[in-house]
Amino acid sequence: GTINHINHAGIDFYNRLIDFCLELNITPWATIYHWDLPYELEKKGGWNNRQVLDWFTDYTELCVKKFGDRVKHWMVLNEPMAFTGAGHFFGIHAPGKKGLSNFLSSVHHAALCQAEGGKIIKSLCTDCKVGTTFSVSYIEPLTQMEKDVLAAKKVDALLNRLFLEPLLGLHISGMRGLGVMV
Repeated sequence: GTINHINHAGIDFYNRLIDFCLELNITPWATIYHWDLPYELEKKGGWNNRQVLDWFTDYTELCVKKFGDRVKHWMVLNEPMAFTGAGHFFGIHAPGKKGLSNFLSSVHHAALCQAEGGKIIKSLCTDCKVGTTFSVSYIEPLTQMEKDVLAAKKVDALLNRLFLEPLLGLHISGMRGLGVMV
């Protein structure tokens, strides 16, 4: 594996939290990644480093092995478009990166992590439910002129379909017909 340090105090905290929820008849739902990549991994390139897939799969496996006996509802990623767009294209969220190349590599790696994380959860916890949290936006063209309709389709492809289509088993290369290169 690639995990060099396990925060046992963190695991103990979540064990207590999960147990407390269950004592109160609250069904725990766990999110594997909610915008909190460890700094040491960010220093190695974070979501722009393909090795993030190894880190993420190890982390997912650890979480499911530690909590999957009690947590039966899992979200793999929280709003992947938000953390890749805001953090790797616009630079307004951590890690503050900007530019299309940062964005596209982080999107690619996040989509791979989404797929692998889901497979790991399902393989280790056969009675678990697995999903993700997407933020999607309603997109409407300004007018019905061809240029506005095409612009709306491009925005929809980038904001909504970029993560949804791979999750549904569709290939995002179809977006190239819209001039969206991924």
